[in-house]
Amino acid sequence: MENANRSDPSFAAVPTAHARGYIFTHFNYSDEIEAALLKCGADYGCYGRESCPTTARLHLQGFLFFKNKKKGSALIKQFPGASWRVARADAQDNYKYCSKSGDVVEWGDRPMNQADKGAAGKKCSMERWRKLQSLAEAGDFKAIRQEFPDIWWNQKAKVMEHYMDFKSDAVPLERDGEMPGVWIVGPAGSGKSSSARDMAFEHFGEADPFVKPCNNVWWTKYKFQDTVILDDFDPTCTKELTHEFKTWIDRYATLVRVHHGMIRINPVNFVVTSQYEIKDCFTDPEVVAAMERRFPRVIRMSKQDGDEIRIEKKRKYALDDPTEVFGL
Repeated sequence: MENANRSDPSFAAVPTAHARGYIFTHFNYSDEIEAALLKCGADYGCYGRESCPTTARLHLQGFLFFKNKKKGSALIKQFPGASWRVARADAQDNYKYCSKSGDVVEWGDRPMNQADKGAAGKKCSMERWRKLQSLAEAGDFKAIRQEFPDIWWNQKAKVMEHYMDFKSDAVPLERDGEMPGVWIVGPAGSGKSSSARDMAFEHFGEADPFVKPCNNVWWTKYKFQDTVILDDFDPTCTKELTHEFKTWIDRYATLVRVHHGMIRINPVNFVVTSQYEIKDCFTDPEVVAAMERRFPRVIRMSKQDGDEIRIEKKRKYALDDPTEVFGL
């Protein structure tokens, strides 16, 4: 066997080799040789204690793998009693070959072969995508920006689209109970907008209600809040939106427009502020009746209400001009 090893072209190349993996056969070994193998600097190693089937000569059959390429001449010098070859097979195959006797020593982390690397990479990739999907569905975009900055900046639109589609699919098709509408009417300066936001927080538990522009059909940046506010609704808003307006404020879900397509919505609470009564915003009596059914709660405010709200805000926040915060 020793002569066969020395006639192998790969054996002849070892003195000038510069490789990471080597296999060896070591006759006349000792405990000191085994200890030296464990301390030779290999990231991974294994060897089996074997005997030749014809001569019963004891020897070590082993494999070493280094983090960086190592000169074959250095191994020949360090272990002059061994015959060396540059490893051609992967670590898994070499382990099988060296452990066939059953009396085997192994240390370090066994390097993965290409199939294992591919499987591990696929598993890592799948875990990464599953986490991204979970964060997107939870709407945790801050975490996505921190953990997946490459995806956030290159595929932000797709992330947002997935979030919107996921949330849209979860919207109930119908809600029980009374209609969701609250109509707050009063002159300019009566505190309608402030009251709408206070109502969202104090009565509906919505700290960040969605404020929907009332002059278009788009629901841009809607995050499926339970409470929606339409500020300063007036008769001009109904010219193109009467049908959409009726479907938005209903117990049944409806589709609305966003930039990537359509999403399903069904808000729990819908608050409108206006200087006009419901009957003054719609000309068709049947539409007026439908709107009055959709807004069972009508709150009428006066200029005095606005003054009292401003005084309360001023007292609460100790400001000389409460409009700095509330725009009243």
